[in-house]
Amino acid sequence: MKKLIVLISVFLLLSTIHTNEIKVNASERIKLPASITFENVQKINTQPVPVMLEKIEEIQDIKIKSPPPVQPNIKDEEKYTERTVFLLSDKKWKTVLKFTPVAVWGSDKLNKYPFLVYHYEEYNTGRQHPPDYGIDADSIVLFLQQYKPDRVYVVGNNPSKLNAILISQPPYGAGLSPDIIYTIGENEDRSFWKSYEVAVVCKEDDYASCLVAAQYGSYYNAPLVILPKNFWMDAETVNAIRNKRIIAIGKYSKMETINLQKISPRTAFYLREAAELKYMNEFSSGGLILVNGFDINPYPDILNAFFKPQHDFRTSRTGDYIREPFYKTSLLAPYLGAADHDGLMVINEGYVPPDKDCFSTPPQDRDKVEEQIEKIKGSVDKRIKEESTKPIKYLTIMATPFAIPDSKYANCDANRMRRRPVDNLYGNFYPGLEMAPLERKPLYRKDGKIYVLSQARESKEDEEALSMYMEAYNETTGIIHERIKLFDGGIVSHPSRYAYNYTVDNMFNVHLFRLDYWDTPYDSLEYIIIDENGDYRSKEISITGSIYSFKVKTALSGNIYVVVWSYDMDNAQVIITILGFNQNGDLIVENTIHPAKWLPSYDFTVNSDEEVYIITQGSYENILIKLDKQGNIVFTKDENDLLFDHGVLLAQIEADENGNLFLPGIGVDLIQEGESSYYNLNFSRTYFVKLGENGEVITERVYLIDTYSVGAGIELTDDNVLFFDTYAGNISFFSKDGDLLSGPEEIFDEVCIVTNYVKKHNSIYFICDWAHHLPSYNYVEVLSHSSRKELYIDAQVAKVGRIYGIDTSDVSSLVARTLFYEMLLSEDKYGISTGHSRRQLCIGAERIYTYATLNGLQPVCYVSECGCGCEPSIICINDAVDDPTLFYNNRYISCSGNGDLVHCFNELDSSTMPEFKQPPVVSTQYSPHTGSFWQGGMWTLSLNTIRKGAVANYAPPGTVILLLQDDGSGGGIMRVLFKNDDLGTAYGKSNYVRFIGSFNTVLIGYPKLNPKLE
Repeated sequence: MKKLIVLISVFLLLSTIHTNEIKVNASERIKLPASITFENVQKINTQPVPVMLEKIEEIQDIKIKSPPPVQPNIKDEEKYTERTVFLLSDKKWKTVLKFTPVAVWGSDKLNKYPFLVYHYEEYNTGRQHPPDYGIDADSIVLFLQQYKPDRVYVVGNNPSKLNAILISQPPYGAGLSPDIIYTIGENEDRSFWKSYEVAVVCKEDDYASCLVAAQYGSYYNAPLVILPKNFWMDAETVNAIRNKRIIAIGKYSKMETINLQKISPRTAFYLREAAELKYMNEFSSGGLILVNGFDINPYPDILNAFFKPQHDFRTSRTGDYIREPFYKTSLLAPYLGAADHDGLMVINEGYVPPDKDCFSTPPQDRDKVEEQIEKIKGSVDKRIKEESTKPIKYLTIMATPFAIPDSKYANCDANRMRRRPVDNLYGNFYPGLEMAPLERKPLYRKDGKIYVLSQARESKEDEEALSMYMEAYNETTGIIHERIKLFDGGIVSHPSRYAYNYTVDNMFNVHLFRLDYWDTPYDSLEYIIIDENGDYRSKEISITGSIYSFKVKTALSGNIYVVVWSYDMDNAQVIITILGFNQNGDLIVENTIHPAKWLPSYDFTVNSDEEVYIITQGSYENILIKLDKQGNIVFTKDENDLLFDHGVLLAQIEADENGNLFLPGIGVDLIQEGESSYYNLNFSRTYFVKLGENGEVITERVYLIDTYSVGAGIELTDDNVLFFDTYAGNISFFSKDGDLLSGPEEIFDEVCIVTNYVKKHNSIYFICDWAHHLPSYNYVEVLSHSSRKELYIDAQVAKVGRIYGIDTSDVSSLVARTLFYEMLLSEDKYGISTGHSRRQLCIGAERIYTYATLNGLQPVCYVSECGCGCEPSIICINDAVDDPTLFYNNRYISCSGNGDLVHCFNELDSSTMPEFKQPPVVSTQYSPHTGSFWQGGMWTLSLNTIRKGAVANYAPPGTVILLLQDDGSGGGIMRVLFKNDDLGTAYGKSNYVRFIGSFNTVLIGYPKLNPKLE
């Protein structure tokens, strides 16, 4: 009570101060009444009081005349030209952040100008004589050469070394005229506004909050004012924000809060985390940038930790040593986030210990790397789980692997040493559940909710138990609405104990049948009916023989049909059982048939007259069986009756309301080799087959579409026939006469593998698993060739990329090349290299060449040592490629060689690599075989391509030692980029191309960028 009385007294005392006029004396300090000093007040309450609310409303007791309504902030357009560029040093982070809203601003209409931050460091610090200094602007100069600015603002001092390379002619310098170079002061940021009514503030001892504040400054076109300690006593600060509408980001003590409100009663306070959340949910375009604010500090003793020999990195233009590389990457995050409306999330974690290679890194240090990965992922997951209301489609990690690890060792022995990338793990969010499900099955969409079945661990405490759940998700946000536990689903160690098949009736009841593989001899099915409230009932259905397959469908009438394939071991005979149920689960049809020969299971359908058609196969022959509504055989047609013009293997079947049958088919080729012959499936030929109700062929059309029998499916809508292939992930739309209306196109726009689907008349509901080892799911409803609805449920899966460089010069120029990419392109040249005569290491140059050609490109294939490569190669060099300019003007470079210490064979050599004439995408599919540098020479090849002007680099992280018999298909990245995908999509999809892909590579580049390699 005494404390409360004291605080009230202090507050009342402070509130009287406003009646005295505040004047600034000659020393530019605020003059206070003699009766009180701020020193006395701070003795009463010296501890900062955390702001617990998201926003602190105005303190009404401070009686200052209300200022006029807020007017829009207005930039001084005369200070900008068409190609204005801002150039400043990374020496003072506050200057960089203050100028961020000067270079990029706007909410609806974006204005952005290149924002280049060169690296500056001082030597001999602490000695009596002035310290020497070094700068790195190599990559910036290259950007300026290509961008050709018409005005350059150099903020702060213009060091003589910098000025020299700016005005010197290429290739050494940027070739700028001195007339377009304007040197301005570090405190002239606010001069770029003609007027402003809104300002954003943060505290100088809170770097993380200032990162977020800089982005808010850009969004609101507002100056960023960084408050010094005791800011209310600093005249310049007070004058900059007096009576402005202030957005204050960060934690403020009670004293700071009161004084900000006194300077301007229109002050709104946001904790950093709340401000991040607000931007992410309200302003972002679906992207999120993740940074580690700790990287404002240099890595301790980095040269001894990571480089051998010491001090061996020098700039090419000034020759200066760079002895403090790999930090301050986060400085550029607010600029990139504002330029593309990405949210920003700041974590504050210390650096990981040196993790150079398997043999020189102690196991406990490798453990710390893994602990850091789990800690960061857990922190990000928690925030997304609890706070996000908007799907995050792209995640950009702006951090070196020291600050946010990009990989961990998966193998660590003499023959195989490989790091496993983890960036995709950071981008795998699964809010709404304590534990991620092992599998999900789509059901339907109703009343604004998406319904799915899931099989998941019951709890963290009992990880052995699996349960089946019914889940409902908000179809707009993807956040879980309700989760109902249904019944036992097995145990974790045997998640595939049960085989499930299910359908949804017209009343939205789920009819699920499951086979228990532990219950031999597999002679019964459990039939479970689940309503939309999660209530269920079950019964056992006895089956003759040992079940080896079964399928379930909803007929046009709404009745449920099950066809079971079983085998009678005693009589060595296949048995097909037909069961029909009404929507209440009452048996209405039961019959068995005994085919004369072995018939593998395939598919069936039920027409509007409740007649059942079964399509099955035997020895590459099609067999069609028709049953009447009691389950009796009407006819059986085999290959002799089904007369097709070409070899075709029928895969699925559906019937429309007129009795017509529609079947997708796979091509079959008869291969003749000498006196013997055999059949071979040709998955590149897809057949549209339409039969009459008596099995007569009405239409047979062939298309060059990839369809795999294991994933083929079909669904009828009111007007169209949809063929889909869950194996290839494609869908095509046909008329009922067999005309291809559209497709093939990908079922999902996002990166995923289709794992489950369910058909409900006029709709197909798909669920995709982004990667088998990750608990990640998207959900899509396809209605027709012109209507689809893609939704995110529970696990939000972001397309991931990483941005970092040797220093801020490399980072800022990479960001600038990304944002102004198309302005830098000059020619459509495409170069492909393969780098070794060993066949095992020629991993895909031919395939890349083929894909490029099919996409209308004119690639040039350079092959060093022509034991393998592009067939026919346009350029073949029998000796090692030693011309460093072969690739310098190509828009994409693929290096497939195994590499050595610092290069990918000889095509891309870090020591001789030229600067690229336009920004290429580079794919180096094996990393150098070396442990001499951390991450296998991280600054040698991958980062040097970025430094020399690349816009992206796909490469394995760190040292990779592979046995020569390991082969990969190669070309995974580029074959996707040829489909006009962005970098992140290509990265994610490429992990499905056998060995090469995001399972083994890291993308350095902005995932939202589309390099337009189509």
